[in-house]
Amino acid sequence: MQVPLVIVIPSTAAITLIAVLLALKYIDKIQIAWSMLLQLILTLRAGGARVQRAFIASHIQGRINEFSAYFGRAGLREVIPYKLRIEWAKVENREQFFRKGELVVRMKYHEDQDTNFVAAMMIYLKRCLLLRAKRYIDDRLARGSELYVGKRILSDYRMDTALDHFYRIHLDPEIKANPELSERIRELEALDLRGWLNRILFKEFLGLARRLYPAALVPDDVRRETLDFVEFLEKIVTKARDEDVDLWFNRFYIKVGVILIAKAEKIEFGATPYLGWIRTYCERNADSVYLCAWGPRNVAAAKAIAKVVENDEGLKGRLVKDFDDTYSAIGRDAGDLVKSVCIAFANKTPRPIMKLG
Repeated sequence: MQVPLVIVIPSTAAITLIAVLLALKYIDKIQIAWSMLLQLILTLRAGGARVQRAFIASHIQGRINEFSAYFGRAGLREVIPYKLRIEWAKVENREQFFRKGELVVRMKYHEDQDTNFVAAMMIYLKRCLLLRAKRYIDDRLARGSELYVGKRILSDYRMDTALDHFYRIHLDPEIKANPELSERIRELEALDLRGWLNRILFKEFLGLARRLYPAALVPDDVRRETLDFVEFLEKIVTKARDEDVDLWFNRFYIKVGVILIAKAEKIEFGATPYLGWIRTYCERNADSVYLCAWGPRNVAAAKAIAKVVENDEGLKGRLVKDFDDTYSAIGRDAGDLVKSVCIAFANKTPRPIMKLG
C-alpha cells in the first residue's frame, strides 16, 4: 500500500519568521552584500551619465564634421578647415582652442540637447568658417554666413526643435538688432540654392585672404568689394532665363569671370564662343574663371568645353583647373533638383600679395 505524499506549505508567518532568524544570523554578510549592491547601482548610474555625455558629444561632432566635410569637398577644405571636438567641463565658461586639426570646445553639459548642439555649432562656425578670410569680409556678411550655415546644418539634418532654439536664441534677436542681416542671409541662400555659396563665393573669399594675409589694417573698400561681389553673383543666379546681366566682376581686390553654359544655339557652335570669353578674362588678369551649367545637356557641354580649355595651347600656360564639381541644385523653372556643375579655373600667375598694413 502506497503512502500518499503530503506537502506541507508553511504559512506566511512561518516564512517571515524564518527569514528574520536567517537575517539575524547572517546580518553582517547581508549588510556587506547590500553595500556592494548599492555601490554597483551608484557606479552604473555614474557610468550611464558618462556614457550618455560621450554619446551626445559624439553625436554633435559627427553631424557637424560630416557637414563640414561635405561643404568643403572638391578642394574647398579651407572653407571649414578644422574638425570639431567637444570636451565637457564643469564650469559655464566655454573655452576653445585648436589642437591637432581640431577645434576643441570645452563647455558645460546641459540636459537640453538642443542647447548643447546649437551652442557648440555656433562656437565652431564663429571660429572655423572662413577662418582667415573673415577679417577681410564685411562684418554683417561674415556674421550672416555663420548664421546661414548654422541654419543649413540644422535644416539638412531635420533637427526641428534645435532649429526652433536656434531661431529663438540667435537668428531672430540678431536680425532684430541688425535688420541688414536679413538681406545678407537672403543673398547667401539664393547662392546656396544654385550651388554657388561655397564653390564660388567662399572660394573667392579664401583667395582674397591668401592675397592679403597677414595684413591687419583693412581698408573699408576691401569689405565693400565683398558685399558687391555677393550682389554680383546673386543677380546672376536670380536672373530671368533670357535676361542679360554682367558676368565680369572687375575690382581691385577681386577679379572674377563667369561663363554660363545655357543657350542651345550657342552650344551648337561648340567651344569656340566660350574660348573667346575665357581668353578675354585672362587678358583682364582674372583671378578665377568659372564654367557653370544646370541641366544634363548643359552640364555635358560644360565638361566638354572644360576639356578643350585644358588642352588649348594658348590657355595652358595661363589657367589651371582648380576643381570640377558635379552636384544637384534647384532648377531655374520648376524648382526641382537638377544636375549641375561648377568648373573653376585659376590664374596660373596669381596677382602679387597686397600689403595693406
